[in-house]
Amino acid sequence: MLYSQLTTTEKNQIETKINTLLGSSILTDIFKEKVMISINGSRKEAFLISKVNMDLLTEIKSNSNNTNCKLIHAGIKLGFFIRDDFRFGIESLSFLAPLTKKRIQLNARKTQEFIYGKDIEITSEKILVQIKQFVENEITIIFSDNSIPIGFGKITFNKKKPLIQIKNLIDSGIYIRSEKSAF
Repeated sequence: MLYSQLTTTEKNQIETKINTLLGSSILTDIFKEKVMISINGSRKEAFLISKVNMDLLTEIKSNSNNTNCKLIHAGIKLGFFIRDDFRFGIESLSFLAPLTKKRIQLNARKTQEFIYGKDIEITSEKILVQIKQFVENEITIIFSDNSIPIGFGKITFNKKKPLIQIKNLIDSGIYIRSEKSAF
């Protein structure tokens, strides 16, 4: 099936969703500084790419945690559209993780559950402190206890019980599970 090129509205939706995830307007700032970089592709695959036909080495400075993220060859798959909603792809995790301000770090047992594709229920005080900065249905990057990015989750609050749920949107275990089902 052929997909049409991204419209300006779809590109703006991707940019807004990434800026919301990162907690800043860093992607907009990148586009202002580096006019060679743009969001391109189709509804099936949206990429952060170089407008020139050669390798590109750019340093992106993040004010949040003083890290530099190198964008090499600028062929980073950001995600895809399902109907009219943009979804992050697991391929974008290594690019977006160092730039995010809001993060949730899980202990070893919860990390394993998350990588196995399960939603996580949080009652731990340590994690609840991390989640206080989030709002209902906010998407965030989930990290293991070793600060390794493992996936994207959506925060939901249970009003009946004093617990918070992290809905697993996509995790690094998706490849293992898809390989197993291929045989």
